[in-house]
Formats: sequence, structure tokens, C-alpha cells
Amino acid sequence: MAGRDKFIFLYCVDIRFSQCMCNQPSHEDASECEASEDPPISTASDDTCEMTGNDDTCKRTGNDDTYENNGDDDTCNETQQCPKGFHGENCDKLCDSGMWGSGCKTPCGHCAASDVCDPTTGHCPGKCSNGWVGKDCNKKCIHGLWGEDCTVMCGMCKKTCNNVDGTCDGGCHRGFYGDRCQYGCETGTYGVNCEGRCTNCRHKQCNGILGNCLIGCNKGWTGIKCDKIAGSA
Repeated sequence: MAGRDKFIFLYCVDIRFSQCMCNQPSHEDASECEASEDPPISTASDDTCEMTGNDDTCKRTGNDDTYENNGDDDTCNETQQCPKGFHGENCDKLCDSGMWGSGCKTPCGHCAASDVCDPTTGHCPGKCSNGWVGKDCNKKCIHGLWGEDCTVMCGMCKKTCNNVDGTCDGGCHRGFYGDRCQYGCETGTYGVNCEGRCTNCRHKQCNGILGNCLIGCNKGWTGIKCDKIAGSA
């Protein structure tokens, strides 16, 4: 509009409807209002930016995307969340000891020797503590195994043994005893926790589970467990 004695400044905003506003700073008799060729600014809900405070910060109303005004123009630059293993305003701080992953919210697994896992991968630097396996050392031994690398078999537990120390919390099967049910009944004993006695069996030889005498009874005794007096009714 150079060369004209009328200067017209037009600013158009499209917020759900089109509105044309004319600003004529120097001439009251201006009669023209020419629309700008620039397309209207979209204010759809997905792209809406809100001005917050007095620092020209523009934040998107979506779920996770935050935008900030660069101060020189009206463009907004997306800022990413911190990479795994880091936190802080500038993403320059490693996760606190014992934590890892996005947002440093995941606890480390069961690393051996109180080692701390890698803050970015969660992997333990060495072996896992007894009873645990996997790169993150967060998987228990499968049923029937315990100990370092889950290589030790459980004893004769009624139920599975403890994955860490192998103890049988549910007790032992008949004929076995010990914290891990790792021992068979000694000569002359049988049954639950080997509390039964087969003293009348010849040479105290009896089945450790049922108590049946294996090679007969001592003189004067009879029965499969040699628990009856011979000749008695």
C-alpha cells in the first residue's frame, strides 16, 4: 500500500469464527479493510497453546507434549522427556542408587553383593543374589530349585523350598528330616521327621518311610513292624 495516504493494518484471528479487526492509526476516513493473505490460526483442541505467566511460555494442552516459546518468534519447540536412567530439570542427573529406567521409577533387581544395577538398562553388573536369575535379577528360581544361579535342587519338601536358602517351610515328606529335608532317616527311625522308632526290627533295619522291618524281627516280636509280642492273642 506504499504511495497511498491511508495506512491500514489488519489482524485476523480465527477462533471458532472469523473476525476482522482494522486498526487505522493515522486516518479516520479510511474506508478499506483488506484481509491478510496469511491463513487463519487454527485453534483446534489438539494444537491449542496456552500462554502461562508473563514469560511468553506456550504450553500445548495435549497429554505429554510441552512446547516453549523461543522468545524471538512465535514458533514452539518440543522438549523430550529425560532418557532412561536420568532425571532432573536438565536431565543431567543419574537415577538414585537402586533405581533405574524412565523417570527413575523402577527398583533394581536382586543383584549379588549389594551391587547396584545399571540406571539405564537395569542389568546387574555381576551375578544375582541366591534364588534369582535373569539380566535384571528379578526372576525367582523355578519350582524345585534354589541357590546361586538356581542350580541347587530342593530336598524332599512337602511343598517347594525357599528359592533363596532352600528351607522347606511346609515340612518334609515321611522318611526325611532337616531344615531342607535333605537327610534320610537314620537307622532305627522312620516316618514324619524320622520320629518313629523300629527298635524291635532285626538290626534295627526298617523302611524309613513306613517303618516296616526289612529283615525280620528280634526274638519275641512279630508283625510287619515287629511291634507285637510273639504268641500273644
